[in-house]
Amino acid sequence: MKVLDFPLLADENVHHDVIVFLREAGLDVESVSEQGQFGLPDTQVLQQATETGRAVLTHDSDFGGLALMGAQFIGIIYIRPGHIHADLQ
Repeated sequence: MKVLDFPLLADENVHHDVIVFLREAGLDVESVSEQGQFGLPDTQVLQQATETGRAVLTHDSDFGGLALMGAQFIGIIYIRPGHIHADLQ
């Protein structure tokens, strides 16, 4: 099973346009921002994702540290900020 086979939980740092794009591509994406949850510690975001069977989608590299420290998780998708360019013409 691949990580994109799982539904996703987008961290608050993932732009809404990315979430919309992924949904239009057929992925199941929930967003902590759309749930009205702002400023949650990474541990809580990871816990919520795990409890709901979702992989975390984030720009925050700190999630990798949590995984290395033994936190339970379904998956973590780290999108490097500033490395995605779109031609908007």
